[in-house]
Amino acid sequence: MTIRRVLTRARIRAAAVLVPGLVASLLMPLSNAQADGSDSLSMESYMRPVNAEPLDLAELQQQPSKLRVLSSEDTTQAVLPRETLGQAKTFAPLATEASARYQPPGRKPLASRAPTAVSFPEPPHTMTTQECVAGLATKTFYIKSRYALCSGKQFEQVWLRNGEPVGTSHFDVLAIGTIPKNSRTITVTYYFTDFTAAKENGAAAMGITTKGSITHLWPSTAAYTQGGVKMPFTRTWSQLLGADTTSTR
Repeated sequence: MTIRRVLTRARIRAAAVLVPGLVASLLMPLSNAQADGSDSLSMESYMRPVNAEPLDLAELQQQPSKLRVLSSEDTTQAVLPRETLGQAKTFAPLATEASARYQPPGRKPLASRAPTAVSFPEPPHTMTTQECVAGLATKTFYIKSRYALCSGKQFEQVWLRNGEPVGTSHFDVLAIGTIPKNSRTITVTYYFTDFTAAKENGAAAMGITTKGSITHLWPSTAAYTQGGVKMPFTRTWSQLLGADTTSTR
């Protein structure tokens, strides 16, 4: 069963390039994190493309080495699109591949149309979660226009007892950034979706922390105000499942 909930909507007014941030960290339940017994349940987390095939517990139990492969893939995570230019590209790791891009509907050849004044369509200013997921495919970023782009990641948890996989859990996070027409307000909305858990796990009590911030601003004299839910923003798996929309303007 797929559960789709909106976590938070944050609005930022700034003279800066729109790049929706997406960093989520997981916290083990306190009782498990402090357990001394060797038989205690532990968890390893992996961040993967949003449309990746979810981890299969039976396969992990038969091929434990797959966890090492996932760990090596997770060491370097892109923070900025490959297309980032200028001073901004030095602020954080770039994606290794170009972002997926929106393909506008085709238009009739100019020769078949009556002569008219040259005009350009207004770039899209909105994006749905369905558009984000479809656009990302296996990419890290999807650029619909300079006013609407998104990033997304799949978060997989493998639960272990005595070092052996005994359960899995999974959720996706989307960060969709948009700028309304004739506005300088950037709205970044975080969506937590597709929660699943299998076999032995501690997912329900696991804390999930979402981080988003403006780490650099240029020119340095630019002024901005920031609203919305204050980050880092931590909720347990169970709280996110039961959350409705939280919006601050």
